[in-house]
Amino acid sequence: MTIGLIVEQRENNKQEFAYSEIKKLIITNKLQPNTLLVERQLSEQLGISRTPVREALKQLTSEGLTEFIPGKGVFVTNITFEDFINISEVREALEGMSAKLCTLKKDEETLERLEKNLIVFEEALNNEDFDQSVEYDMAFHYIVISGANNPKLEALLTAIYDQINRFAFTTVSDAERQRMSLAQHKKVLEAMKNDDVELAEKLTREHIIDVKEYHIKKNYLY
Repeated sequence: MTIGLIVEQRENNKQEFAYSEIKKLIITNKLQPNTLLVERQLSEQLGISRTPVREALKQLTSEGLTEFIPGKGVFVTNITFEDFINISEVREALEGMSAKLCTLKKDEETLERLEKNLIVFEEALNNEDFDQSVEYDMAFHYIVISGANNPKLEALLTAIYDQINRFAFTTVSDAERQRMSLAQHKKVLEAMKNDDVELAEKLTREHIIDVKEYHIKKNYLY
């Protein structure tokens, strides 16, 4: 490998690191909507030069997580009420289908992964590690989506899951909401174990609707 290629690889690694870290801060709402993202501050915070930060911000802008406003700079995009409703409607339909297909196609490995997820989800809640419990909450959905074994369906959901995660992390301080999600996940898994395809889909749709109504009631997003 030539010196030029080594340098290029290192720069790419720094850009990937910057992208991953800034994205995580946005999704977990550590960087709030409408926050101005200053390259110098981010580079100092991450311990890297400004160039990979600049490239990372371009990538995040292309994905809709940040927005460049000429003459002002790059800002974290806002989560609007319309965005939330639209994504929730799409999510209800697609995740309901995912649960149905996952039930039809399930294997022991998928069931074990879901079982283990619920165990660590509950442990995190009991330990009041709410950041971690939200991650386990969302991981349950990922396992079901993966278990549907439908690449097209998975691609459609992956395209909106960054925004879904942003919604999810607004519940991080609400232990009651998280415990309700855990209980609803347990019911979905039980339906899957019983090969009740229609119930697994129905419970998943109801869960998504319940989450939507929770956000509307709490008015966390807008």
